[in-house]
Amino acid sequence: MALLWPVHMGLAQSPLDASSLKGKWELFSAGGRELTFPLEKIEIADETLNMSDDCNDTFFSYVINDGQITASPGGTTLMGCNEDKTLEEKMALRIQAAIVAAITHSKIQLSGDILQLTPMPGSFFMGELRFRRTK
Repeated sequence: MALLWPVHMGLAQSPLDASSLKGKWELFSAGGRELTFPLEKIEIADETLNMSDDCNDTFFSYVINDGQITASPGGTTLMGCNEDKTLEEKMALRIQAAIVAAITHSKIQLSGDILQLTPMPGSFFMGELRFRRTK
């Protein structure tokens, strides 16, 4: 008897548990578009997810239930940041906001070393975010 996993947006979904998500991930696609500027990174541990901007770290706790991830902010460092942002840095902040929206409540799929977050209806960012495992 063959086991079949659902396929969405061309990504074959693997069964998910926290251990399969552990590691460092780099965003390479947003809303179906390949990204060419410096790529955002997240790090996932057993029950926490960490992301960094140019000067601060934000920590989330998360749960996975029925193919969906729901995360809650756990804290943010409050370092003084450079207020004079380049266009590239401003775009990175928008991408970070999309990542936060996606991890707050999204469908989550894993295929090998590709992690896809698809925000739930009502999110301000309506495209999927795709990450590749770096470690």
